[in-house]
Amino acid sequence: MAVTSTTFDVYKTKIKDIYITPMKNLSTKHTHSFCWTEFGQLAVELNGKRRNVLGEQVFCAVCLRNAKTEDEDVLFSKVQVKAYSKSIATSNLLRHLKDAHGLEDTQKSQISNITEFFSPRTPKTRDKYGGSSKKCDKKSLSQDLALWFARSLIPFDTVDNDAMIDFFKKYNIIVSEADLPSRHNIAREGLEDVYNSMLNYINVFISKQSSRFGALTADMWTDKYRRRNYITCTYHFISEDMTLIKFTLATKEIIMKNTGETIRDEILEVLRSFKIEKKEIYLVTDAGSNMKRAANLLGFDNHLCLGHALHNLVNVNGIENTREIAKILKKCKKIVKHVRYRAPRVEAAASAVQQELLSSIEEFQEFTEHLEDDDSNDSESESTEIPETPERASSSRQHLLPPPTIKTSTSTRWHSILMMLKSISNYANRQPINIILTEIGRSGLVLQDAEHETIEALIKFLENFKKIVEVLSAETRPTLNLVLVFRSEVKRLLEEASDDEPLVISRLKNNMLEGLESRFPLTDVVVAATLLDCRFHSINEINEYMQTKEVTKVSFLSSMIKHRLATEDIQQIPVIDSSKAGQSSFDSTSNFLLDLARRHSTTQRDSESAIENECWKYFSTACPEDLEPYGGDVLQYWKDRKTSMPSLYTLARSILNIPATSTPSERVFSTAGLVITAKRSRLNPLRLNRIIFVHDNYRFCKESIK
Repeated sequence: MAVTSTTFDVYKTKIKDIYITPMKNLSTKHTHSFCWTEFGQLAVELNGKRRNVLGEQVFCAVCLRNAKTEDEDVLFSKVQVKAYSKSIATSNLLRHLKDAHGLEDTQKSQISNITEFFSPRTPKTRDKYGGSSKKCDKKSLSQDLALWFARSLIPFDTVDNDAMIDFFKKYNIIVSEADLPSRHNIAREGLEDVYNSMLNYINVFISKQSSRFGALTADMWTDKYRRRNYITCTYHFISEDMTLIKFTLATKEIIMKNTGETIRDEILEVLRSFKIEKKEIYLVTDAGSNMKRAANLLGFDNHLCLGHALHNLVNVNGIENTREIAKILKKCKKIVKHVRYRAPRVEAAASAVQQELLSSIEEFQEFTEHLEDDDSNDSESESTEIPETPERASSSRQHLLPPPTIKTSTSTRWHSILMMLKSISNYANRQPINIILTEIGRSGLVLQDAEHETIEALIKFLENFKKIVEVLSAETRPTLNLVLVFRSEVKRLLEEASDDEPLVISRLKNNMLEGLESRFPLTDVVVAATLLDCRFHSINEINEYMQTKEVTKVSFLSSMIKHRLATEDIQQIPVIDSSKAGQSSFDSTSNFLLDLARRHSTTQRDSESAIENECWKYFSTACPEDLEPYGGDVLQYWKDRKTSMPSLYTLARSILNIPATSTPSERVFSTAGLVITAKRSRLNPLRLNRIIFVHDNYRFCKESIK
């Protein structure tokens, strides 16, 4: 006899006395589906006997087990144990097990081949009565729509749009609306099939193409609607054909406190899911204390994001420590705060100012052309057009461009300050901004001419760093080999001064120069990556570093090979013997000259080992022009030297995959911000992960199967 809730209150019972008996053990009709192994009847133990309660529902045993693991003395009313009506479809139970607990039927059908998603489908045909000649393949259509929507970040309910349904009918994609899968099928089964297929393909590719060495970027983000915390990981490695590959691995919600231990566990779980936890991982993160602790706990070699380093160099060391600039910047932020809600007025007035300016320029040009025509008629010599200088062309383009909208700054992006200053200082925006500030009683915020001059000088200075950040944030080519030369360029920009430079900019430079060493420290990995780029292996920073270490470039690079590579990675090559018989006259002469150069070079080898011989050969023959045939691609340069310099080739493959910044992870969260909108703020984190995974890895999967 089942005990009802009227006999006693089950919700006031401790969960240690509550049990769930799987339905497959209670009835033979509940053995056909995997879900009945984890969903069952709720029972309470009273006086040593178990009695069933709430018999019209089935409960999730996994939820109860997890709750008991945390605290078995808590009341049943305080825990979340998923319950469904007994009559509900099993698909709901399976979806809960999959989404909430990561459990699924291991006996289910095989994962779809990813080539199906990028190959033409067989078109539908109609019979003579206008109907479908075959049953519509809803599953395939659901998968294709899921792939399309995830790649384009389109909400799944778009499939219910009348215009889209009419479009599908018009081009015979469907015969009737009944042929179209529902948004629920697309978001659940369709997206899951695409995700699993892509996941399986990428796992296989990594296992076949990835070397022992990989790099990982990790970052954290909080969505602005439900304040959920997420962590994302991207994986970078160099394939056998020396192509830099990047995958977005996962974007996971973090439920527990964001400690270093929690982040470590989440990263390890991601690495295990892709079977790369045993690889030599190099981690790139921001400077957050929890991220740095996670890196230490993982025991990975790591460096902090150099994009964040540059941000702190500009913002913290520079602007915040330069009182005059900090004051102007604070004033500009207040201007934006008051003006941005009146942006349409500013834009309309700015356009009018620009049109007036352009009209004046056109009138002046007509006047000068008229004078030139008069002069040419009076002159006997042939007239020539005055060539347009780059400065003149740039000025013309500047006037033709629409005035920039008023931009705000963010605390985590230094270049947002640059954008804000450019929008405020634009000539067409100045007068409209001043008029609005006067109208709302904020005339004290009006920028004076001297302040505009300072802003223009600051813009000119900050523009120097824009290109550096863009290059260092690239994902498709190596960036670690560029760090040292960019560091040298930053140092040069901070040390040099021009006669027309305002004093306040000089003070800003000095403040930034004081923080350069701490923000951009020199490490062995960065120096080794620079040495592996034949364009930069002789820059001054390298020579100074070698003098500090009291080593030669040959011995330094040899030690990096021995430190990073295992014995099986290092393919020993024989030392060239110029006296060996059978050589051509040219080869013999070439080797003889190499021997003389090595014997009398200032870069002496420390020993006659094959590795040091290989390093010496590289430094004595490499020059910056060697990369020109490869279009500056340092990876293809080393691909062609795989046989002649195998140890350096392997070292390049183990180091040049490391990104200089954690920008790849930050780009993932930019994508997440486009997915999680006000209308999609309740999107399941597991579904968000699948959408981003498909979106980010779509292009690689499409191109690699061609």
